[in-house]
Amino acid sequence: MGSGAAERISPIDAATLGISVHGGQPYLITLAGVLGPGDLVDAAGRPDAAAIRRLLAGRIEGVPGLAQRAVLRDDAWWWEPRDPDLAAHVRIEEPGAGTHGFEAVCGRLLMRPLPPDRPLWEIVLVPGARPGGCGIVIRFHHVIADGAHAVALVEELFDPAGDDSGEPFGGPAASSAAAPIAAPAAAPIAAPSRTAVLAYRIRQLVRPWIRSRTLLGPLGPRRDAAGASVDLDRLHHAAHAAGGTIGDAFLAAVGRGLAHAMRAAGERVPATITVSQPVRLASRDGQLNSVGVMLVPVPLGGTMPDAMRRIARTTTAAKPVARAAGTVIRSPRAARGFDAFARHQHLIAAVVSNVPGPSRRLALAGSPLVELLPLGPLAGNVRIGVTAASYDGRFWLAVVTDADHVIGAAEVADRIAGALEELDA
Repeated sequence: MGSGAAERISPIDAATLGISVHGGQPYLITLAGVLGPGDLVDAAGRPDAAAIRRLLAGRIEGVPGLAQRAVLRDDAWWWEPRDPDLAAHVRIEEPGAGTHGFEAVCGRLLMRPLPPDRPLWEIVLVPGARPGGCGIVIRFHHVIADGAHAVALVEELFDPAGDDSGEPFGGPAASSAAAPIAAPAAAPIAAPSRTAVLAYRIRQLVRPWIRSRTLLGPLGPRRDAAGASVDLDRLHHAAHAAGGTIGDAFLAAVGRGLAHAMRAAGERVPATITVSQPVRLASRDGQLNSVGVMLVPVPLGGTMPDAMRRIARTTTAAKPVARAAGTVIRSPRAARGFDAFARHQHLIAAVVSNVPGPSRRLALAGSPLVELLPLGPLAGNVRIGVTAASYDGRFWLAVVTDADHVIGAAEVADRIAGALEELDA
């Protein structure tokens, strides 16, 4: 481990470092969850941290990105080999009192930067996060991975596929949560023209001004986090029956959550509001962040099926063009400019991410991962972020809010999950 020559970090990946340095917000991908009892977690949910470090030591050796640190030399970022100190990278943090102690730990960790003098990741174990369960919070700096890459890294750290508790599983949970079920074969779609891409970029900037002082504004120093889940198979079929995908249903449900946050603050709720959704791009030149942006107007009223169908019409047309347009942050300098814009923008009300979840059941030395909490960062002036991933037959969603300006994340998460259940009903 830690051997080899330094390598230049791609400009797009280096841009994510600039967001942390100049934006003042930790720019992290966080996958949290709960481990059930097993060889390294006792019946009370307390982990054997030393044994977990020994188990992970051999696995980390073969995982790219976990044995190198980012170094700035002559205004350029480089990967420099560095062996991780597992005593520092895998640690324990006790939960506070109360029923939401684990979520409170997650909220604190979202605002805790990773030390820049070592590899930019860590695993935090939270004893007794649930009755009989141990919390695990895996944090990667965005320079190491975007959402999809982060899921792949986590799978490398858990038990190999084929173990009793880590074998592959089928059904909708094994597919991308954004993909339609049983969709008919479609003719190949021609690549969008340059004119179409240019028109798309212009349309991104010509949108209704968002006037909510609850959803947008300077970010406070505290985060609130909460999660919920619904049955994936039932949601998959309900979304398809209504004419869309799980991703479309998720966006419609997020609209219900945003509307609730605005009403709770005494604000008028508009008919629609625009959210930003990352779209996956082809990875080039070894870059680890391959994400574009699609802006979607989300209805805040009406029935769930109607809202979902309206969203489906937008996403079907916009997603190919958004992918062709590529990323807007291509260098550290562009990241600085984008961050300055993002602090004062009124075009998007929330960031909504929907990433494919783990392709198999995960376990650590026989301790199964029984709960998933996918957490994304807040940035710019956006005070609510919602992330979802499919796993083990459930559609897991997590809400992160600016705790100083928005109602509790649990309220928003419950509204979103309730809307998804309404679609199924």
